[in-house]
Amino acid sequence: MRRVTRPFTIVMAVVGIALLSFAAVALAITKTKTFSTGSISKPIADQDVLFQKIQVDRRGTLKDLNVAVRADHTQIEDLTLLLESPQGKFAKLYTNAVSGDDLGSGADDCSGEPTVFDDESATDVGSGTAPLAGSFRPEQSLSRFDGRQIHGRWTLIVSDGDGGDDGTLYCAKLRMKYRPQ
Repeated sequence: MRRVTRPFTIVMAVVGIALLSFAAVALAITKTKTFSTGSISKPIADQDVLFQKIQVDRRGTLKDLNVAVRADHTQIEDLTLLLESPQGKFAKLYTNAVSGDDLGSGADDCSGEPTVFDDESATDVGSGTAPLAGSFRPEQSLSRFDGRQIHGRWTLIVSDGDGGDDGTLYCAKLRMKYRPQ
């Protein structure tokens, strides 16, 4: 039987530590990707509900989520916006919070400046002014989706709860930071 020398044992210990370090780093890797409806033109009918699907084709565990919406509406205080995850969990983004016109500004497509719902924003959505463009904290935290699988069909729900005003949804985006699986 051959005897293992001390230098070989040390080399094997160093290799083992290196492999463990690499595995820890590999598990901590996160990616960021934006999933979008693309430029659309969906009516937000007076006193009706619009269900807009956003398909996420990646697999992974959610770490952070921001939602961007570009829509014109003649009275955004009539609107309620919810996000539904593929698992059926909901977050309220916006409810009748600001008087005036439009979610976002600029071009009527995905290139316009959207309303971005971001838990880390310094500005509460209720303290914004129309047109509601820029970054705002949603009414309910998007962190409720953290730790869940991102794959599947997400749904932006836009409800017009009052008469006399209507609008158009031009774009919705989900910016996801996730750990791939």
